[in-house]
Amino acid sequence: MSNRPTLPEVKAMAQSMAENLDSVRAHLVTTPLTKEVADAWTVIENFTMLALMVFEQTNPSKIRACAQAVEIQLRIAQAEQERAAIQ
Repeated sequence: MSNRPTLPEVKAMAQSMAENLDSVRAHLVTTPLTKEVADAWTVIENFTMLALMVFEQTNPSKIRACAQAVEIQLRIAQAEQERAAIQ
């Protein structure tokens, strides 16, 4: 039995990411896009496609561990911002 994400799991991740990207893209088109924003958006889409390809080949426990590490880092950063706002 493989430790890689199953095809349905990868498809679900890809579908969710596509929906999120579409949501952000819809918001972006309501404002004038500068070259910098258009270039940044291209980088985000390319990175997302790369990440999904890597997900297909990576042990799910490693993906979960990385996701947990990122969540912890974000919570710490948020707590620091909240503390700085209070002071």
